[in-house]
Amino acid sequence: MSALLDALYHGQRDEAERLLLVCGADALTIHEAAAMGVTSRLQTLLDADPSLVNTFGEDGFQALALAVFFGHSEAAELLLARGADPNSRRRRNSRERSAGFRSAVGLFIAAGVRQAVNNSCREAGSRGPAISLSG
Repeated sequence: MSALLDALYHGQRDEAERLLLVCGADALTIHEAAAMGVTSRLQTLLDADPSLVNTFGEDGFQALALAVFFGHSEAAELLLARGADPNSRRRRNSRERSAGFRSAVGLFIAAGVRQAVNNSCREAGSRGPAISLSG
């Protein structure tokens, strides 16, 4: 796993930002760009190779899961628009169980995957989405 992702996973956002400044956005992988919310880099990578949208990172997650987990809705929207699979699971047979996932339920519903979101929330121990579906 990259030092940047490792810093993010350990709650060291300042260190991740420092690494981004040192290395530059052009050096980010699709997974790092999603985790940091660098949509310009995501666009560049996906323009060059659209198949990257659903690739798994070393940690077993796809870019969409990282964007959602770290709270980057604009990055998540871009990934969904480019064909990211919102129904995908972590490669190592684990399920998403994060608060970040639940906070992004509205984004997934907007993408037309209401049933998948309901199923994922139930599997994660919730009775359903923690958002209002009205108006």
